[in-house]
Amino acid sequence: MKNTLLLLVSLIALMAKGQNPTDSIYTINIDTIVPTPGNKFLNKFINPNKPLVNINENQIGFWIGNGIYGGGDIKHASMSEFSSDISWGAYFQHDFNNYYSIRSNFYRTSIGMHNQFTNLGIFGTGQVPFTTNIDNQRFQPYNSTLPLMFLTDMNILDIEGIWHFGNNVLKDNQKGKLVNSVGLSLGIFHFNPYRLRWVPKDADESNFAWNSRVRREERVNLRELGMEGQNFLKGKNQYSKISTSLGLSWQLSYIFKQWSLKSEVKAVYTSTDYLDDFGNGNWYGGDYEKWLNAAKNNKNLNNDPTLFDNFDQNATTYKFFEVSGGELTHKSLSNRAQRSSNGLNDWYYQIHIGVSYKLDLDNIVLGW
Repeated sequence: MKNTLLLLVSLIALMAKGQNPTDSIYTINIDTIVPTPGNKFLNKFINPNKPLVNINENQIGFWIGNGIYGGGDIKHASMSEFSSDISWGAYFQHDFNNYYSIRSNFYRTSIGMHNQFTNLGIFGTGQVPFTTNIDNQRFQPYNSTLPLMFLTDMNILDIEGIWHFGNNVLKDNQKGKLVNSVGLSLGIFHFNPYRLRWVPKDADESNFAWNSRVRREERVNLRELGMEGQNFLKGKNQYSKISTSLGLSWQLSYIFKQWSLKSEVKAVYTSTDYLDDFGNGNWYGGDYEKWLNAAKNNKNLNNDPTLFDNFDQNATTYKFFEVSGGELTHKSLSNRAQRSSNGLNDWYYQIHIGVSYKLDLDNIVLGW
């Protein structure tokens, strides 16, 4: 990942080489500058009577905030009852002029429902998706979404074009100013959905140690579990670990001569329907016993020695049934019961605050 970030920095630096950089412009008298001929077209239709000023500055920054599961097949009960998980990242930004920038973001973002092992996850409530029962009637298989709790970790890389509503530079004698911006991004990301089984905390165990133990010992990979029969149905493979995305963001910055304080709210629509492990297949692939045997024979699941403890005793409260959400629900489901409720791909939101610092990239690149 480090090499990927260095490559992106170098690519954007090469893009910037095609223009003539100015000498460390931090304050500009915008009103005295006449737009160059090459900018007249953009100036006329996008920023009338506001000259574009080539600044060719670079900055590096860091994000911290939250990732929020936007929706898909498991929906939040309301906008006031959503689960929120940890998100952080870093970015490199090149400012072509006072109105247009390009940014490369890397994020490590988690989203989920009922994830009680992060800051606000436990407070989220959801709507149980509808499916089909053995009488071919529409019904909801659970009383709540707790058995469908999931936690999805994502490593995200995107490229974002940014349009600033106001001049993204300081005028003469300005020490700082607010700048509103909007961004449009294209991204690619790696993701893994998990379910964590709740276990009680030991009497002498700290919260940190308990959280670490749960994430290490009680986590099950939902892709491997194959709730739609991906691991035994002919021609149906596990869903991909890689997906693409399209994002729209609103950003608010307070810029100084060298530093900037930033915030962003980003909505991201993805090309996968499996952020929540729900897709357009049937529950258990339409055959519960085959799904069960496939899970028991999955070598990646069998690496967890506690997953099938007491399995032959037909208990419904041990780890395997708790993380699969299966329990005895399969007896009520039609073999044609679909998991997806709307056929749409999944989406998520990010809310971040951050800080950035202006770089002299020419000297850095020459130093390499």
